Amino acid sequence: FCRAMRGFGASFLGRSAQRSPQDEEALQGTEPESAGAAPSSSGNGSDAMGRAATEESSSALSSRVTAKAVDVAQDAVKMARQAVSDPGGFSADVMGATQDMADAVRSWLEILVKRQAQLAVDRVVAKIPGVAKDMLEDDDMPRCVSRGKDRIVDSLWPDIREELLWEVALRIDGVAEDGVVVQGRVDCIRAFLRYHLFPFDKGFWGQLRDPVWIILKLISLVPIAGVSPMFFFLVFVLIDKSDEYQLIQFILGFKGTSFLSLGIIRAITGMVLLVQCNTAPADPSEHNCEISGPGNQDGFWPTIVGFVLQVVLIWIAFLLLPCASEKGRRRLKGHIDFEHTGMVSSGGYLRYLLSYDLLAALLCVAAVIFVITTRPDPWVIDWPVEHAVFAAQIVYGLLSMPFFLFTLPGLKQVLTHSVTTAYDRKGRCLRPKRPAPEGRIAPKEQPVVTDSEAHDLMAAARRLIF
Repeated sequence: FCRAMRGFGASFLGRSAQRSPQDEEALQGTEPESAGAAPSSSGNGSDAMGRAATEESSSALSSRVTAKAVDVAQDAVKMARQAVSDPGGFSADVMGATQDMADAVRSWLEILVKRQAQLAVDRVVAKIPGVAKDMLEDDDMPRCVSRGKDRIVDSLWPDIREELLWEVALRIDGVAEDGVVVQGRVDCIRAFLRYHLFPFDKGFWGQLRDPVWIILKLISLVPIAGVSPMFFFLVFVLIDKSDEYQLIQFILGFKGTSFLSLGIIRAITGMVLLVQCNTAPADPSEHNCEISGPGNQDGFWPTIVGFVLQVVLIWIAFLLLPCASEKGRRRLKGHIDFEHTGMVSSGGYLRYLLSYDLLAALLCVAAVIFVITTRPDPWVIDWPVEHAVFAAQIVYGLLSMPFFLFTLPGLKQVLTHSVTTAYDRKGRCLRPKRPAPEGRIAPKEQPVVTDSEAHDLMAAARRLIF
């Protein structure tokens, strides 16, 4: 009997979702004879539909319902005979039907709870821009500054909102799966360097305990011309260039390191060398800056090669972004919807930064060319030209500060919309997996609606109906 009723319910629900045109006309009153009837109020809509239905369509609908009722009665008789002949099998069918209904109720409730939670979070997140503007507002602030502040908040908010809601969607409806592993073999040397440069199971403080990581980072900060660009050329050869995050991390890491090595560290060393060659001898008529001044020991051509290599490598990495994939991106189960509101192109706002970087590089090159043209023999590279190249490197490194800001935690994800990936000990690219602290047990993921809650809801529904 339960099976027959369940079949009748499923058939009725499916039939209500896929009615024939005759049924729609019968239920909605859209026959030609009732086309001129005045629309009724919402309070007596059912009476209006009954009056508008024609006698022929009503009889056809009644005959179909009667036929379905006869079929249900016949199925009920068969189920009753089966219950008499095989009570054990009938009980098993009833238990199976009850469990199926409980699973269906639980699935429906889970979707409902997830969507309501997403809507609640969305309403709260929508209030953040106004709160941020009010917190940054000052009565003594000039109006032009206030308007600029509001424009910055409005322009950055879609990207911030997308990252916040995406994290919420993953918490609510994310598919729990292992990291995406790159297919293919990786040789032992690349696997060793990949893991120690970007380990998937260590955070910042864990990397500080790795002597190999410390040595590699110190090499990248060497301010001698050509050392840092050659190091990052090695990194470019090592990384997985089919992953979007690895290319973005290479660009931001290269330029962020340039701000430290070519900008800050090289400016300090240049000041020390200038004092040593000019001020330290304390002789107003003599100096040895043409021998030991800033840029004299580096060499002109190694410095130029490193400069060109830096610009070329970051643009090659950027041009490879459209061909890369997000190997660390998790998927949703499909119970909730997610809308992209920020920058959807590969790399996010990185293209604007690279255009700015190219303009800065051209200005620095133009300054060096101008100094060369002022020399008596432009084809001879003398010490004033070497000093100019050294100064141009410092300016170019300091102009890389926006890239350094992109490397700060949080800003990289918001402005590039990239998903973090790293490497395991075999050199495979996958999603990071941070180890749980010692002595702390990671909580198990609990279902949104449990079986007991679904059965309780079914019991309450039966009490209301019967």
